[in-house]
Amino acid sequence: MSNWTVVNASSKYVGTSTDYNYINYGFCELQLYTSNPYDENAHEWGNSFSAIFMTFFGFLGLFRSQYRNPMIRSASALLVLNGFASFAYHWNRWNIYGQFDVFTMILSLYIGSVAAYDTILRQWIRRARAYCGPCSCRIKSYCPCSAEKVYEIVLSLVILFFMLLMTLSIGALSVTGMVIDFSSYFVLGQLFVILVLPLYFFAFPVGNNAEICTARKYIIAAICVGVTSGLLWFSTEMPCREHPWIAKMETHMIWHFGISYSMFMLIMVMQFFSNLEGNLQPSFETPASDSSRWKKAYYFLLPSIINHADVQHAHQSGIQLV
Repeated sequence: MSNWTVVNASSKYVGTSTDYNYINYGFCELQLYTSNPYDENAHEWGNSFSAIFMTFFGFLGLFRSQYRNPMIRSASALLVLNGFASFAYHWNRWNIYGQFDVFTMILSLYIGSVAAYDTILRQWIRRARAYCGPCSCRIKSYCPCSAEKVYEIVLSLVILFFMLLMTLSIGALSVTGMVIDFSSYFVLGQLFVILVLPLYFFAFPVGNNAEICTARKYIIAAICVGVTSGLLWFSTEMPCREHPWIAKMETHMIWHFGISYSMFMLIMVMQFFSNLEGNLQPSFETPASDSSRWKKAYYFLLPSIINHADVQHAHQSGIQLV
């Protein structure tokens, strides 16, 4: 499909799918407004404006925590940008906006994954130190208790792995005309969910900390919302060309809300564990017990994080890894 040429000779955007202003084949919703998938005057109204959810939840992820991890903030910022890119792509379907749309989403997942692994590795090493005690090996570099060395090597391998995936994604540009195709995007998104999130359950046992139990509930909720939204979209978007009535279901709008809300919950969970590993004594903010149901629902559905220890106290009482 990389050499599929637009056949509408009257269009000033005639070209191949690798041209920046090539008009890509529209999504399912476009069939509600036109029979020509390359109609430059037709817009996907619902898909365009529902992309605002990406920007909205990205902004929430940027500001609803104290002492925010820079990498997690970067993932939130990319989600903000993804909302604008997704709006532009669904509005006119230019190839360049499609690449920007997918690239910001994938990069947000990569950076978030590295941040999550960083927190998990630090916590595992902290627990290993407590279990092993002081290192007694003659050659410290090869000692299993040399936490800094283990952390440095493993995190470097994690970063290399995700950069390899990024390189492969960009390489797909010459084949598909997009940074990455839908199937690969789905696989990489699931990679983030399947490999990273369950590790929090092992790195941070609940113990007597009720806040960890709350964070686990948010992880489960995020997985359920994200996977359900993704499956709903993929199960309807592909057969839509043969069954146009599916377009009326507007599942792409549901996908925009579901995946952005899911990522927001994951961002808050990652920030919580990052602060917990840093001895900041974080907790999810809750309203007063006599608050209205609406206010309680607000704090439950849109979690925010507060810390009960300042940064200076955390560094004095905590174990410095690097």
